[in-house]
Amino acid sequence: MKPLVGKGRGTVEMPDDTLSLGGLGLYGHSDFVPPEHDPVIETFSKLVKADLNKLRKRNLKVNRSNFNASERREIRALKENKAITIKQADKGGAIVVMDTPQYRGKILNHLSDPEVYEKLPLNPTQSFMVELGEIIDEACVNGIIDEKLAKYLKATQGSIGRL
Repeated sequence: MKPLVGKGRGTVEMPDDTLSLGGLGLYGHSDFVPPEHDPVIETFSKLVKADLNKLRKRNLKVNRSNFNASERREIRALKENKAITIKQADKGGAIVVMDTPQYRGKILNHLSDPEVYEKLPLNPTQSFMVELGEIIDEACVNGIIDEKLAKYLKATQGSIGRL
């Protein structure tokens, strides 16, 4: 085992073998370019086009919704109504409909609980990305991971969580 020591992070024991991208079942961006002429793909394409033409000739309409026009208008009106908030529940696939002021009040109440959340003076995402990059570079230099895996693990841009 190789020790990996970081600034203020203590020591972590790592395996003796170098970890690699493929060895972990992860793959970077592919450079694969399909051949210009593949008889199998061309045959498949011709068959699909023929089937689409048959459907078009039968004048079949594809119904993309299980709602009729009246129900779609009602759903659109609900979505546009700023007095209510419609959200998917965390579990069970249910839909929750609440008065918007009540919904915002619950969110602000939850966010203001110091036992759950702490207000930060600034967004730490960039500093976390820099620190993570240093850890990944150190692991690469020490032969714990290869360069391909290091490139895969490095974040290119962070994002802030949203409600």
